[in-house]
Amino acid sequence: MRSLVKRWLPQGGFARNVSLLAGATALSQACAVLAAPLLTRMYSVENFGCFQIYMSVMAFGALAITLRYEQAILLPERDEVAASLFVLVFCVVGVLAIGFIFVEWLVSHYNLLPRNLRALNPYLWIVPLGMCGAGVYQALNFWALRLKAYRRVSATNVTQVFTQLAAQIGIGVFHSGPLGLLLGDAIGRGGGSLSLANLSWRESWNEVRKVRFQAIWTSALRYRNFPLFSAGAALLGAASGALAPLLIAQFYGLKILGWYAIGDRVLGVPTILIGKAVSQVYSVEAAGRNLSDPVALQSLFVRSVKRLLLLGIVPFFIFVIFAPALFGFVFGPAWREAGVYARLLATTQYIAFIVWPLSPTLNLLERQSLQLAWDSGRLLLAVGSLFLAHRLGYSARGAIAAFGVAMGIGYAAYLFISYRAISERVRQFRLAKLEQHLVAQYAELAES
Repeated sequence: MRSLVKRWLPQGGFARNVSLLAGATALSQACAVLAAPLLTRMYSVENFGCFQIYMSVMAFGALAITLRYEQAILLPERDEVAASLFVLVFCVVGVLAIGFIFVEWLVSHYNLLPRNLRALNPYLWIVPLGMCGAGVYQALNFWALRLKAYRRVSATNVTQVFTQLAAQIGIGVFHSGPLGLLLGDAIGRGGGSLSLANLSWRESWNEVRKVRFQAIWTSALRYRNFPLFSAGAALLGAASGALAPLLIAQFYGLKILGWYAIGDRVLGVPTILIGKAVSQVYSVEAAGRNLSDPVALQSLFVRSVKRLLLLGIVPFFIFVIFAPALFGFVFGPAWREAGVYARLLATTQYIAFIVWPLSPTLNLLERQSLQLAWDSGRLLLAVGSLFLAHRLGYSARGAIAAFGVAMGIGYAAYLFISYRAISERVRQFRLAKLEQHLVAQYAELAES
């Protein structure tokens, strides 16, 4: 994995850092892949359907719990401003966690879930636990990225997956039903937080302890576009992915959802292996270049797209050709249909593999309104494609194929929008430089 990254991604410090994170992610995902055949034999297709419903809910909660303020931690030049944002994220997580606990009680007490989703009802108490763990980890993770502690971040990637798998397998031995899958995920989301908390204590305690309420409030207002636009955009983006499983469950049942869940999970492995590492390092590098040299940011963006395009073509081609047979062999004959769904979604996931690592671009450019517009459009494509397929009487395979085509169009549009936004930033930067040059020349003429 490290050699592949060094060969295909932009060279220098960027490639070294990505290869470090990708190597750790490869190790953790290799363990997840090896454990998958065991999990599919310990848990039923319906259990995985329930797990996918939980993951859909978590897709919203894990994003909402921080209001996306954690992404702003990378932007300030001054460490004291970043420290105030760091503390702000923890305050937001604490307040919203209490709110989510109250919402969970209401939904559970009054049985508010739709009929086809009520399999999750006994396990709703796990959702706030997972959200809180995710929020704490995200704050610590972005602070570690600001410190460029990539080695520590890579270690936590391994810790999270090992913790999750150990809990899922251990609980599954003693308890039937989906409890192990759900609780294992919640426990895993907080995995690695202790290591990052120790790093923050040692490296940054002096900055953090000096933070005062006024600084927190000032930072909250300065970066208010993150909760106002980025949080909304992120929730819409999560909705486009999370509502799809919910609609599949509603229209076609839990068994179809279970097949879709495994197919989507396996297809996402290449994106997790490479995409997460690229995205983390890209966020740090792009944040700095946006301020000092947007032309270099544009070059980084284009080169990354080209290299990811080449890097992903082989694994997704394999999915297109061999997915049904592979799924039937690895996971058992009952899961062959999941391979059919994986084949239908492979092209879409290939485009997502290219786009997802570069998805922080619009937020780093502080073009949150564009991000919100794109996520709104993607939500309409996702929901509209499944509704239309159902109304037209499509089978489950036809509906998933329609969903894949719609999502592929949405992802391709993001590349175009991001490149245009970077080009606009380059134009503004050059105009500002020209203005500074003219002012300097005018000052020299005035003196002479």
